Amino acid sequence: VKKNSRRWALYGARLGLASALSIFAAHHLGLQFETQAGVICIFSMLTTSKDTLKLSLSRLISFVITAVAAYFLFQYVNEFVAYGIFIFITIYFSEMMGWGAALSANVVAGTHFLSVAEFTPHVILNEFFIVLTGMFFALIFNLVRDTNTQKDFLREEILAIQSKMQLILTGIADYIESGTESQKIWDDLEQVHKRLDSCIHTALEYQGNQFGEDAEYYYRYFEMREHQCQILSNLQSELEKIRTTPDQAKIIVDY
Repeated sequence: VKKNSRRWALYGARLGLASALSIFAAHHLGLQFETQAGVICIFSMLTTSKDTLKLSLSRLISFVITAVAAYFLFQYVNEFVAYGIFIFITIYFSEMMGWGAALSANVVAGTHFLSVAEFTPHVILNEFFIVLTGMFFALIFNLVRDTNTQKDFLREEILAIQSKMQLILTGIADYIESGTESQKIWDDLEQVHKRLDSCIHTALEYQGNQFGEDAEYYYRYFEMREHQCQILSNLQSELEKIRTTPDQAKIIVDY
């Protein structure tokens, strides 16, 4: 709990500072609807570093498409009808291209287009710089992550789980050889299985924030251990069916 509290406190502080700086920058750039920059920053920082880069690109591309649509719609069509068509185009292209995460910023931009007295190219540029400002601070602050602590945690968990798995396998081997079952073996296996869920989550987060070649290793390792746990869990019900110890048991125990 203490470790998670520290982690979420740092995460919240990072989001708060990045969002505040986005609004501060938008304000000093003289942008209208400046608070939207802070919201876009938060939406972008809810992902990993790799995902933030992808999301930023999709936001920019989708914004260009929707801005072009808005420019013609809001000038030549009734504003409420134009807004409805604008939302349709925005959602259609975002979902079709897999840019659903970028949808929120474009929808809010549409409400801004609807609320201005006169729709001009300046309004589009204002929204573009709001998006750009929010994404800039999201990218900067998303790169500042304590990945070394995550890496140390994952390495410690590898050693701890490896040791636990050895004890469990030794216990299963004794059970096969002697026929005396110990519930502790299967309880320990269940605990390791639950522990692996947390490790896999951390490994995925670490992988999403790293660009090195070893980033995928930790996830694949814990995924392998999870599969092994599942196989051993299935083995329990099969072992319970065996009433006598066959000759082949010695081979299995040695293995």
